[in-house]
Amino acid sequence: MIPPGPELLVSEGESIKLDQPLTSNPNVGGFGQGDAEIVLQDPLRIQGLLFFFTSVVLAQVFLVLKKKQFEKVQLYEMNF
Repeated sequence: MIPPGPELLVSEGESIKLDQPLTSNPNVGGFGQGDAEIVLQDPLRIQGLLFFFTSVVLAQVFLVLKKKQFEKVQLYEMNF
């Protein structure tokens, strides 16, 4: 389906060759492309996401360190 606007250079039932343009507009390939918009993210939203990811990573690191500390205490109590 070709959107309205570009002029067709081929007709229905006509044989086409490799790399032959289908329309007068080279940006429309005739393969069902639709117009789309580029959505830019709000910088504050990206900063918030990065802050959240950083806080999750730090929390995980501190939990691992606390677990290692707890294991050392248990090992010390067993040897005491």
